[in-house]
Amino acid sequence: MMKLKANDYISVTRSYLKRYNLYAQYLNNVKEEVRDIDRQLASESIRVSGYGADRGGSSSGLTVVESAAGRRILLEEEKSRLLNDALMLESLMTRLTNAMLRLTPDEQGMIRGFYIDGLGYESLSRRYSYSERWCRKLLRGAEEKLAVMMFGPGAGEAVKFLRTVV
Repeated sequence: MMKLKANDYISVTRSYLKRYNLYAQYLNNVKEEVRDIDRQLASESIRVSGYGADRGGSSSGLTVVESAAGRRILLEEEKSRLLNDALMLESLMTRLTNAMLRLTPDEQGMIRGFYIDGLGYESLSRRYSYSERWCRKLLRGAEEKLAVMMFGPGAGEAVKFLRTVV
């Protein structure tokens, strides 16, 4: 893993949180796309009879069988790419969700409210009966904790150093 500055760890964590809903929707879309590809693969069989004699009429000179095989290969490659992307994103979301579960209930609520539900500081202030300033401070502290949980001890040291400088 490359070494980042404290602000970078926190910025990357914020970026993950801001995109949490988008990531979840992308995963749903990928699952649907993979189902579509599976349906296409199941409905398109490659017949073997008369191989070589049955020209498909395309300018590439491929037979119908060769064209069908080429389509299947492309579909399989696309499915593999989608599943790989989904696996990586699912891993990130699992790590982020597990890290959020380690926060205090108020910190979890602040993170979910601000980033996932799109609430502002005023709404969070009313919800938790804290001042807006305290909500901001609590949210920033929760972001720092998440950065450490996501990126490890190096992020924690960088965050501590940043606090002493600022």
